[in-house]
Amino acid sequence: MYINKNKGLSFIEIIVAVTILLAVSFASLITFYSMNKSFLVMNSTYKREKELIIFRDLLTSHIKWNESVEIRVTNISKSNPINSLGDLFLKAGEKEGNLLVLKIKNYNINEKKKEKYYRCFLFYEDKASLSYFDDSNIHSLINIFSGTVILENCSGKFIVENNILRVYLKDEQKGKEYEEILYYEQK
Repeated sequence: MYINKNKGLSFIEIIVAVTILLAVSFASLITFYSMNKSFLVMNSTYKREKELIIFRDLLTSHIKWNESVEIRVTNISKSNPINSLGDLFLKAGEKEGNLLVLKIKNYNINEKKKEKYYRCFLFYEDKASLSYFDDSNIHSLINIFSGTVILENCSGKFIVENNILRVYLKDEQKGKEYEEILYYEQK
């Protein structure tokens, strides 16, 4: 005699299936969450490193790709601003400071005259900024503090010795310190 087995699942089989499904789902969720968190940390680290590299490359390109560059370093603050970029180049620069000024001379072929441009890199109030000035506004009071912010949550300084420019940068987010050494030819 054969026993006619019920085609439906018994209550115990349903509980076991649901328990296994919940265990597998929970394990998958934990694994996905930890992988996602690791990815987010790696992504933010990558983005920050990329910002630092862009700052370094921008500074390097302004120095290396301009044949006639003069460099001055000084310390400024809002209570002790710089009066004129032109006056800054009349005297010898300081050895260390939070402001780096590059004087770039260029020959304009169309107008057949020499032009001067100034690029100012400033570390101030946990930011690194860049300002552009031309020869027309160097003898007036300039506002270097309103430059384009390149990096946030960082501090730094510039040191000039002989033909070596050292850039110290401290990343306040990660607590890391960086040093970039650039060689330039003083004109």
